[in-house]
Parts: sequence; structure tokens; C-alpha cells
Amino acid sequence: KVYFDRYGRCIVDGRPFFPIGMYWNDDHRRGKTFFARYEAYLDRYASGPFNMMTSYSNVIPRKEIDDFWKRGIRVVLSLAAYYCPELHDHPWRSRPQGLESPEDEQPFVTRRVNEMKDHPALLAWYMADEPGEKYIPRLHGRYELLKRLDPDHPQISCHCDSRGTGKFVRCFDAMGVDA
Repeated sequence: KVYFDRYGRCIVDGRPFFPIGMYWNDDHRRGKTFFARYEAYLDRYASGPFNMMTSYSNVIPRKEIDDFWKRGIRVVLSLAAYYCPELHDHPWRSRPQGLESPEDEQPFVTRRVNEMKDHPALLAWYMADEPGEKYIPRLHGRYELLKRLDPDHPQISCHCDSRGTGKFVRCFDAMGVDA
């Protein structure tokens, strides 16, 4: 179980946890060359001060999450691209194959959350990357859905600056701001 206590500390399995990490940005289309080096990259990362990794990928395979966990690294899994294409502000971002309409979103999210919510490496869900204000109603609906599906993990987002972030307070448990 992961939550924020009344002092704003991240609590994992009943103990304070100070996350130190970075993004893992892999679209899983890089081929054998990348995966041949994957274990070495992961070992190097785990040998440093890092204890968590935020996935920027839509669907990081369970084997990779298992590999992080074996090295004592927790993972923030991304659902940030699980929005139908016509409403996504960044067409260069990939989305899961088959996500073609707003009606597809909830089944995709539900399936992914149910698949991963009990993994011991899961630290939180990454819900949005620099969302525009037009997303607030959808983000709030997604927040409520995840609270029902997985009440044991917080939801986070990242914003491009601090202006207007107060409008998003009912959409996430924690927000970050790009420098």
C-alpha cells in the first residue's frame, strides 16, 4: 500500500519512502540491440542511489517491471497516453494499439490497472503529462475510476509550469512541474 500521510510524506508498506529516480522512456520498438544491453543499463541504474523509475511508455512489459523489482526499484506506471487520439494534444506520442475512440479508454485503463495493481514494484500511476485544462473533466473521471480500481496506489501528473495547476487538484494525488 502506498499513500501520502498528513505531513505529505510518501508511505510505502507503512514506512516513509523518499523516491529518487528518473524517467524510463522505451517504446519497445527498438529491437534486439537495445534489449541486448537492457540488463547492463538496469544494473548500472540500480547500483546508484535510485529507488524508483517512472515509465514514460504506454505499456511497459511485466518482465521489465519484474526486473526492476528484483533490483529493489519501484515503478510509476504510465496511463498518460490512454486517451483517444482526437483529444490528445500531442500527436507524436504513441498510444496502445486498438485505442481508437473515447469508448475504448475505460476498458484499456481497467485492464491495465487490474493487470498491474498487485505487483509489488508498483509505486504509483502516472496519469497525465502536461495536460491542458480541457482535460480536467476527463482527468477527474479517470481519477475516480482508479480510486475504485486501485485505492492502494496514488495517482500523479506532470505539468509544464505552475500556472493554473490549482484547477487540477481534484484530478491527482500529487503533481510535479517541469523545470
